[in-house]
Amino acid sequence: QKMGNNKEIQARAVRDGKWWEVFVEIEGKEHATQGKTLKEAQSMAEDLVRIWAEVLERPELSKLPVKLTIDGKLGEEVAGIQESQAAAAQIAARLKRTQKGLVDSMRAEGIKVADIAQLLGITKGRVSQISRSWISV
Repeated sequence: QKMGNNKEIQARAVRDGKWWEVFVEIEGKEHATQGKTLKEAQSMAEDLVRIWAEVLERPELSKLPVKLTIDGKLGEEVAGIQESQAAAAQIAARLKRTQKGLVDSMRAEGIKVADIAQLLGITKGRVSQISRSWISV
């Protein structure tokens, strides 16, 4: 069985027409199933593992989570988007901390909320929200 660090079973999904073909290697043999949606493909992969766990008398297999990954070009594109989303989230968090620090220092200098808003290109209400937030800088 293909298992990443023995804590999960890997399943590969490939789009084929209107279906997701799913491949799971168990005991050195590749088994296949399919589903119309990714949710259904995931469920079918889990069922496949449970069935083979019974057939092989390996009940521990059915207790492992089945991780469905998308294979091929589509999988690479999805992974690229996910990496970009994670990077964007990190940048957004850094921006919030930086913005909070700047707003706090400008407020401490007595700069008016309207001026801060104009400088940062945000609304006065947003400046007030940032001032009240508990973001650690």
